[in-house]
Amino acid sequence: NRFPVSAFLIVYVTLSVFRSYSLWGAVENIIC
Repeated sequence: NRFPVSAFLIVYVTLSVFRSYSLWGAVENIIC
């Protein structure tokens, strides 16, 4: 069985959003 593409996309989008959110929080902490 091949790994479902939709599941991979969901995981990838979730990780990228979480990473960008954490990165933005770090930048905000540095600026403020």
